[in-house]
Amino acid sequence: MSLLKQSSETIVTKILITIISIVQSVLLARLLLPEGRGEYALVILLMQYLVNFGSMGLRISNSYYVGKKDYSVSQIFSLNVWVGSALAFIVLTLYFLLSPFINDLFFKNVDTMLILLICTSVPFSIISGNMTGILIGLNEIKVINIFSIVGSVVNVLLLLIFLVILKLGVFGAVLVYVLQLLIVFALYSLHIIRKHNVILSGINFNLLKDSIRYGFKAQFSNFVQIVSYRFDMFLVAYYLGIVEVGYYAIAVSIAEMLWIIPGSVGLVVFSKLVTLKDEEKKQMLTSACKNVMLIVGVCILIFYLVSPYIIIVFFGKLYAPALKPLIWLLPGIFTFSVSKVIYGGVLSLGKPGKNLKASILGAASNIILNIYLIPIYGITGAAIASSLSYSMVSVIMILQLWKLGYIDLQHAFIPVKADFEIYKKLFKGMR
Repeated sequence: MSLLKQSSETIVTKILITIISIVQSVLLARLLLPEGRGEYALVILLMQYLVNFGSMGLRISNSYYVGKKDYSVSQIFSLNVWVGSALAFIVLTLYFLLSPFINDLFFKNVDTMLILLICTSVPFSIISGNMTGILIGLNEIKVINIFSIVGSVVNVLLLLIFLVILKLGVFGAVLVYVLQLLIVFALYSLHIIRKHNVILSGINFNLLKDSIRYGFKAQFSNFVQIVSYRFDMFLVAYYLGIVEVGYYAIAVSIAEMLWIIPGSVGLVVFSKLVTLKDEEKKQMLTSACKNVMLIVGVCILIFYLVSPYIIIVFFGKLYAPALKPLIWLLPGIFTFSVSKVIYGGVLSLGKPGKNLKASILGAASNIILNIYLIPIYGITGAAIASSLSYSMVSVIMILQLWKLGYIDLQHAFIPVKADFEIYKKLFKGMR
């Protein structure tokens, strides 16, 4: 299947998921109110940190080694189950040892029961995320798309039951999140086992060694990256309180919907680049960056014009304080869209360390800027800090890929006539 067709299918899927996510986000915002929405955001963010830290790059190495066919699907699947379970145990143990300090800083107003509940999902989320790496390596992105839609629909249906009918509040919302993860975990497991005749076996230590060697740098880069565009939420909680987290969470969730296109293209690009020759890689990355920036740029312009109506109509006047940070996030969303494409490109070249350097600089600048700007400008300061750090990371990653000879700067940002033919085909493919 062509890059264009797979990208368009993935974009359509992401659009469907985004529409469902909007419904989910509106339900959470209106039923939990800013304080409850802030509490929910912090709990989910904690889980995402634990999962990201505990994944140890297996998802990325899975895609790489499945694509290279160096190991069997059964060997890689088995490694994920055993090592993923062990890593979940280790990361949860570390968290609970450090929890008195962490909770006192960032979770003062968060119910401990919510933290315990979300921690039960960590093992399943780690293993499930690693399984998507297997499917990407097998070029079964369509399966990921289908299961993502199923998970999103289940989430909204359960929210209606637990929040509207049973009125369980934040506890019900977190419980729904956990149940959705369990369902998606079961779907991924059954699909891979049945389709690829997987038999659970012991750990292949050569595979483990190769996976750690390849995946650790990439995963550390991932973790640093999530610090770069998520740690500000914790700092908002520390400096401003949980209600402001609720406002800022809405601004972030709305703004990041614009990453549908670069995220979708980046996913497909990674799965394709592993098998291409150097010149073909250069052409694909150059074209992908250029087209993604143009399309995202147009979307952001439209988004800027309609954003006040999005906040008021969907979320209500109560969330009007989210509008200003939303506007300030848009420049960073635009610049970082390129990184979403380039990131997978660098991984496919077998050079995950290149992403790490950019991520470390981005995270460091993000934290420093947030510490300076949040006390002065509140959640708007957090948005400004994010946009600045996103832009810096993107510039660094573009220059690194250019130095490696895998992107043509002269043709990477200005579309030509042939590109508009691509847009026509893209929209035809989305019908």
